[in-house]
Amino acid sequence: MDNYKFIFKNSFSFSNTMLKFNGLINSSLHLKPWKSPNVIPLSQELLLKQTIMKNVYKPVLYRLNVGAENSAFDTMVTSLKPIVYDTIESQIIELILCQNPSLTKEEVMDKKLLEKHLEERNSTKVKYGVWVYYPWKNQVVHILDEEEFIEVRTNRNKYKITQEEQEILRKKIIGIAGLSVGRSVALTIALERVCGEIRLADFDDLELSNLNRISAPLTDMGVNKTVSAVREILEIDPFLKVKCYEKGLTADNMDSFFCENGKLDLFIEECDGLDIKVLSRMKAKELGIPVLMEASDRSLVDIERFDLEPDRELLHGRMNNLSVEKLASLKTSEEKIPYMLDIVGYETLSRRIKASMVEIGESIRSWPQLASAINYGAGLLTDVARRILLNQIQISGRFYNDIEDQINNNSISSGEDLKSRTQGQNVKEETGFDHYLSLIDNSMSSDVKIDNDIIRDIVEEACLAASIANSQPWKWVYKNNVLFLFLDRKLAESFWDRNLIGAQVSLGAAIRNLGIASSYRGIQALIEYPNFAESDLVASIKFKNNHEVSESDQKYYSLIFKRFTNRKRIIDSKIGVEQLAYLKSLSSDSYKVHTVCEPSLLNKLSKLLGKLDRIRLLNKNGQVDFYKEIDFSKNGSSGLGIPVNELLLTEKEYAGLRLAKDPSVSNNLTNWGLGQGLDSITSEYVRASGGICFVTANSSIANNYLKAGEFIQQLWLDCTDKGIAIHPITTAIFMFNMLENDLLDGLSIKEIDQITSVKNDFYKIFKEEVGEIPIFLFRFFDENGERGMFTRREISKVLYIK
Repeated sequence: MDNYKFIFKNSFSFSNTMLKFNGLINSSLHLKPWKSPNVIPLSQELLLKQTIMKNVYKPVLYRLNVGAENSAFDTMVTSLKPIVYDTIESQIIELILCQNPSLTKEEVMDKKLLEKHLEERNSTKVKYGVWVYYPWKNQVVHILDEEEFIEVRTNRNKYKITQEEQEILRKKIIGIAGLSVGRSVALTIALERVCGEIRLADFDDLELSNLNRISAPLTDMGVNKTVSAVREILEIDPFLKVKCYEKGLTADNMDSFFCENGKLDLFIEECDGLDIKVLSRMKAKELGIPVLMEASDRSLVDIERFDLEPDRELLHGRMNNLSVEKLASLKTSEEKIPYMLDIVGYETLSRRIKASMVEIGESIRSWPQLASAINYGAGLLTDVARRILLNQIQISGRFYNDIEDQINNNSISSGEDLKSRTQGQNVKEETGFDHYLSLIDNSMSSDVKIDNDIIRDIVEEACLAASIANSQPWKWVYKNNVLFLFLDRKLAESFWDRNLIGAQVSLGAAIRNLGIASSYRGIQALIEYPNFAESDLVASIKFKNNHEVSESDQKYYSLIFKRFTNRKRIIDSKIGVEQLAYLKSLSSDSYKVHTVCEPSLLNKLSKLLGKLDRIRLLNKNGQVDFYKEIDFSKNGSSGLGIPVNELLLTEKEYAGLRLAKDPSVSNNLTNWGLGQGLDSITSEYVRASGGICFVTANSSIANNYLKAGEFIQQLWLDCTDKGIAIHPITTAIFMFNMLENDLLDGLSIKEIDQITSVKNDFYKIFKEEVGEIPIFLFRFFDENGERGMFTRREISKVLYIK
C-alpha cells in the first residue's frame, strides 16, 4: 500500500475509519485506561493516526513550478496544517558560495547575487527547489532540488572525496543487514553519500534498551528498526534511494536483497543470527560481492574480498565445519556464545567482553555494546567501504583499531614528535675545509699580508650579500696571503638551478660586497677568476694597500648593512616617479632593467608568477628543494635558509605551507588538478607592489653569471640608497632557464606546457627581445623600512685561515 497516498486521500478525517477499526486498535495495541492524573489519555483518533504512521517512511516531494504538484501542496497544507521549515534563502546563498568559494556571505548580499540567481532561473523563492513533506512528523521542509542539494550537502567532502569520486560513489549500491551497529554505519554512509542506494534489513522493533547505542527518538519505540533508520536517513537526504526489508534478511528474500534492480556493490553484515551471517556470505561469495563486518569490541573491522578472491573461505576459515542448520537452531544468547567465540576469536576479545559473556543469562541479558564503540566503528567501516568502492584498497583480513590500546596511561603522544615533523628539512652544510684546501695551488701567494682580523671582518661583510634563498653557497680560505672563494656545492645544488646560475649570481654578489668592504678600509681587492667549470674554485683575491677611500666607498659600505629583502605587503603600494626613473637608469650596455607598474599588468603577472610557484610546490622534486630553503627553526637559528617568520605570512598561508610540506598532499593536488591556493602567497606579494622589475643580460656575458651577481648586488645597494624596497621572486628565472637549456628531466609534459605558456605570456607583458638572458626578477615599492636581524652562518663555518 502506498502509505502517503492513503493519508492524503483521507485527509486525516478518521471518524468513520476509527469506528471500523476500533476493535482492531484495542486488540492490537492492548489499550488500557490511563491511571496517572498528570497524563491526558490519547484519543482513539490519535492512536489510529499513530498506527497508520507506524510503518510510513517515504517523504512526499512537491515542486511548485509543476501545476498539479502546486495544487496538491496547497491541499496538503490546508488540510494537514503541517509545521513548515523554510530556509531556502540561506541554502541558495550557500550554493552561490560553494560555486564561488572566494566570495563572502556579505559580498553575496551586497552584490544581490541571490536575486540575480533567482532572476536567471525565472523563479521565486517560494517556487524554487522542492518542498518535502514528512508524514510521520507532519512537517514540511523547503530545500534545494536534487542536484543543487547534493552539491551543497557534499561540498565539505571535498577533497577528502573528489567530485569525480563522488560521482562514482553515487552509482553504488550498499546492503546492510542488522541495524544496531548497522544503523550507525548506514547513517554515516548516508551522511558522506558513499552510495546512491542503501538496502536495509532487520526484523526487530526498537526497544528502550537499544537506545544506549542507537540514535533514535523515544517516539520510535515499537517501530521497526529499518523504518526508524530510513526515516532518519531521509530526514537528512530525501533524494537517497533507500529500500526496507522489514522482515530482516532471510533465505527467502536474499535474492531480492542482493540482486533486485541491480546487484549490490558491497554488503555489510551486522546480524545477530549466526545462520544469516553464514548464508549471506555464501550468497555474497556466489555473486562476487565484498563483505564488511565491524565488531564493536576492540573495533574489529573484518574484510572479505569475494570479488577479488572467489575461492576465499567464509569468515577466514573459522567455520569449523558448522552447518547452517545447526546455527539456525540457536535461539538464545547463551546458545550462540560458544559459536560466536569461534567465529570472532576468543583470544582477541577484550578483557571486559570476556568477563561480560560469563554473566549472560545471569546478571545481563546479552553481550554489551556501547554507543562510543559503535559510532567509532561506523566511521571506520564507512571509510573502508568508500575506499573499497573506489578501488583504493584490495585487501582481506581482520584489523583491530582498539582505542584502549592506542590511548592509555602508557601511550606515547604523537605530539612529542610534532616538533621534529614541522621543522624544515634544511641541507646540512659542509663544515670541513679539506676539500677546498686540496684545490689550492700552493704556488699562489702574495707579498701583501692583511691582518687576519681584517680578513675576518671583510669576509663577514662579504657574506652579507644577497644569495638565492639565503643559501650562502660559499666557502673562503685565506692562505699564503691570498683569499680564495669556493662554491659550496652541497648548498648550491638545486632541482630548479641545475646549471648553478643562482649560485653563481650569489657568489658574484659576495664578491661585490668584498670589494666594497676592502675599499672602505683603504685596501684594493685584486680579483682573478679561474675556469669555474673545471673546479669549485670561483675566485682568488690578492690585496693591495694604500687605496684612497672615497665618499662613494663610505656610502656603499654603510649600504651593505642597510640592504635587505623587504617582504612587506603594503596595500596600494606605490613607487615615486623619480625612483622609477632612477631604477630604469641603472641599465648598462650589458644589462637591461625592465619595469612594469600598470595595475592591470601587475594583476596578470601575479597570476602567472603564482602559477609557477604552484608548479614548484607540487612537483615532487621541486617541493623537496623548496622546503630545504625554509628554516622552520625558531629565530632562524640554523643560519641557513629563509626563517619562516620573515616570510610575513598570514595564518592561512602559514598553515598551507605546513600542509603542503607532506609529499602526499602535493601528489593528491597534482592528481586532482588542484592546488590553486598555493598560488596565493606569490600572487599577493605581486599585487602588493609598486612594480615588477625584470633584469636581463645580453649574450656578451656568455656564462659569466658571477659578473651578473656583482651587477645585481650593486643595483640592490643603489635601490636601498633611494628608498626602493626589493623582494626577489626568482622561480620564473630558474624555470625559464630550464626551458632555454632543455633541462627538463623531472618535469611532466603538463608542467612543461604550463611553464612554456607562462613564459610566453610573461614575455608579452615585458615585450622582451628574443635572445636576452633572464638574470633577476623582483618586486619593488617605496618603503624605507628598517631591516631585521641578518640570518647568516657563523664566520668559523665559512672562513678558514691557514
